Amino acid sequence: MNASDFLNMYVWVTAAIVLAFVVVGLIIYHYFSAKSYKKMVAEVEHDAVTTLDEVEKDYAQKKEEHRKKVKEDYEQKVAAVKEYVKDMEKISRTASEMAIYTIVSELKDGLIREGRIQPSDMILLPNVYLPSPGDKKFVKNELIVLMKSGIYLLGTNDLQGKVLYGMSQDKAKEVSFLFDDFFSSDDNKEEKTLVADNQQAEQHSLKVKSIENPASQVLDGMETIDNLLETNELDRRVLPIVYFTHSNQVINYSKAYKPYVFDQKEKLAKFLVGQLKDGYPFYTEKDLKKLKEVLEHADMTNGDAGHFSQEFAAEQT
Repeated sequence: MNASDFLNMYVWVTAAIVLAFVVVGLIIYHYFSAKSYKKMVAEVEHDAVTTLDEVEKDYAQKKEEHRKKVKEDYEQKVAAVKEYVKDMEKISRTASEMAIYTIVSELKDGLIREGRIQPSDMILLPNVYLPSPGDKKFVKNELIVLMKSGIYLLGTNDLQGKVLYGMSQDKAKEVSFLFDDFFSSDDNKEEKTLVADNQQAEQHSLKVKSIENPASQVLDGMETIDNLLETNELDRRVLPIVYFTHSNQVINYSKAYKPYVFDQKEKLAKFLVGQLKDGYPFYTEKDLKKLKEVLEHADMTNGDAGHFSQEFAAEQT
């Protein structure tokens, strides 16, 4: 091998070694670059997950704070209403309310003594204040009677004199001109309740006045109870009753089939006994217990009525 061949071989070997080092260097460079890239991606993904978790936690915290605020605001309103109701309740136990409760409770006691019913067959709930779905804050129900034949909502009116219940101009016929001032519209079938009392009038005269519809309270109560029953998936059979405690006579001119109207305790007692005896068993004994729990739990004067605030707050979120 001459010097020229040796030199050529030396150059090729050197070039091969340099090329090998370059390839190895590129491989090492790409390896560490890929590793660095993966680390960077992992860090970005971790930061993204952390940020998302923080956003979700922040949203959950704000949602919980909003729910608590709604709940607290509603509970404050409920507390204010309950306090108002308690104050009103102290002065609203009228003689007529006591009279209707006495009539029904004595009827129940008598039926129990005679062995005709069990105590659980007639449940009495006096002065129940229920949250109203309408403009009013609550509806006062003077007496609710729970029986298997239905739910009986009794309201009372303490009026002196003859009561012309459901009077209208077309029913007054020839003397309708006497009542013209009591009717605001041209509808001659519009019904009003008028009270004629000669005891408060001057001698040889008769004082007649128009009063607020006595049926309004029990009809509002019926609507409120219907809503409660629907919410609690209970069958609805609510019968509203108006009882006049001290009137000399009630003449019922109304064509409305609700409410039932009574002015004598014997007739009211006969009606309730008839419902007990002949009424279709609409509710079971288990239903009556649930009805009692639902109405008592919804009573605005009941300390447990706060569950409505929780449900309301939950609905708002």
